[in-house]
Amino acid sequence: MSRSTLPDTAFASAERDHFRTVETQAALLRRSGPFLWIFSRLPLPVVVVNSGRQIVFANEALLEILGAGESRAILGFRIGEAFGCPNSAHQLGGCGTTVWCRGCGVTTSVIEALEKGEAHCRSRIETELHGERNSLSFEQSAYAFDCGGEQFAVVILKDLRRGGSR
Repeated sequence: MSRSTLPDTAFASAERDHFRTVETQAALLRRSGPFLWIFSRLPLPVVVVNSGRQIVFANEALLEILGAGESRAILGFRIGEAFGCPNSAHQLGGCGTTVWCRGCGVTTSVIEALEKGEAHCRSRIETELHGERNSLSFEQSAYAFDCGGEQFAVVILKDLRRGGSR
């Protein structure tokens, strides 16, 4: 999608990588050594996003919350889209592009981490998971890192409703 044909946005960029690029980034991370091995074993929900805020990895703890069987099911989604945030459906650009996203800790922490190296905040995500509307509260930390010349951010979520563990 060229810049001139990007959907309108009220906050963050609507630009996305093509799915093949996201698959290549996910494969790059799998080959990168200990990153994913460590992230996959953490009891807290962990997601890795690319510079377009698209998911390239999610650990089991996050997949359990989402009810997704495998990481590939949400590959290329943005975090709010994976959680079924109803606000992400209000703009063609999806998660991060609506006026409500300006106050979303998930989007702002990813953007801040990618720009400044790290970010920490509390956030609340409105969700539609498993046919139910819900509100999830997280304390989150996001950290930028480089892998193979590509920029990523790892987001670690502590579910405040459950004490952060499964």
